[in-house]
Amino acid sequence: EEREALPFSVVGSSEKTIDNLDDSDDDSVSFTLKSSTDVIPKDYNIPYKIKYFNAEENGSVIEQTGTFGLRVSAKTEIDFSAEVQGTAILNQEGTLSLEIINKGLGDIKSVSVQIFPQGFELISKNKIFIGTINADDTDTASFDVIYKSKNPTLSVKVDYKDFDNKDQTQTVNIPIKVYTQDEALELGLIKKNNTMYYF
Repeated sequence: EEREALPFSVVGSSEKTIDNLDDSDDDSVSFTLKSSTDVIPKDYNIPYKIKYFNAEENGSVIEQTGTFGLRVSAKTEIDFSAEVQGTAILNQEGTLSLEIINKGLGDIKSVSVQIFPQGFELISKNKIFIGTINADDTDTASFDVIYKSKNPTLSVKVDYKDFDNKDQTQTVNIPIKVYTQDEALELGLIKKNNTMYYF
């Protein structure tokens, strides 16, 4: 019977022998499995076969098969970056975004981002539900704000469930650069409005 190839190999022998087991006896064997370098984190069923001779039935050969579960976990590794849409101008509206980067090998689930305004006024909702971020993928939470300080901080709390379905929380604080109207004009970040008026 063909089985799906599993991303494991046995270190040493894949067969062990127990000489005999009398009534009420127990014994055990152990195997060392090595995972391949491209193993995908998830639950696997490892097959086994037990073959024994029944001394009470004229040495008849009996075979039993089954499986046992093995979970390959993935270490959660998340990174963050902040992005300002356009140029952040003091006392003007803008959009702040937090990019969540899943650098780990396993998905993270039920991701939500809650923002705590520091140096700006929030004009959109303060909590965004993202959902699942797959391994080696990113997602973004964006917030509409009015900048009230030249040096605000994007302060957020990120809640999620890791690969093992355990609740995790990370707090992120990223400084943001805000310019006055004059500074932005001097640096060429924005252009002067040369609207002509006709009388």
